[in-house]
Amino acid sequence: MDCRFRTLSISLATIVWSNRALHISGIGLTLNLYKDVAILETGELILRDKDYVVVPISAVNKGASNGVFQISAALNLDKSPYYLQNKSSFWKICTEMFFGQMSDLMEGVNFGLNPNAVGEISRETALNMLYDASSRQVRFESSSMVQEVSMYSLAGALIGNWKINQFEGAVPVGKVTPGVYVMHFSLPESNVGRKVMVTK
Repeated sequence: MDCRFRTLSISLATIVWSNRALHISGIGLTLNLYKDVAILETGELILRDKDYVVVPISAVNKGASNGVFQISAALNLDKSPYYLQNKSSFWKICTEMFFGQMSDLMEGVNFGLNPNAVGEISRETALNMLYDASSRQVRFESSSMVQEVSMYSLAGALIGNWKINQFEGAVPVGKVTPGVYVMHFSLPESNVGRKVMVTK
């Protein structure tokens, strides 16, 4: 799989957070691909909101260089986080996730309209987490031992619970209905909660 997405930055009227390659406003976003792509059309992209509802993309305009595109879509903080993917059989928009010295590529990218956006990966955080759509697993890496992972609906219903006792790993969510959930990580010194968007 040829992954061409690099990074992204997000804003709602003003820049909220930056991750070097995608700039987002309330009316759309700028996609900066790692490799050149001469043409990108609206029908080649799929944008979904936190409820997995497709968000219409009204236009895709080429930027200053190959691989840079302005994507017009109505983005709303209440519908955040969003999930962007493309339909090409030859290349994919991917997120790179780090596990210690290793890294892996996950298809698509999650982004939110706030500093704690779902899917944001940071080497400085105590716990990194990302949904892997290809294997339908939630993968994680922590600087502390993860004793247990629980998954909850936004209404608070327990969906699943896993004993871990490792610094990194993955939990299967293949039978979960697409949508946004809360992952609860039990660590020796604290508990960490992260939202995750599960897709098909």
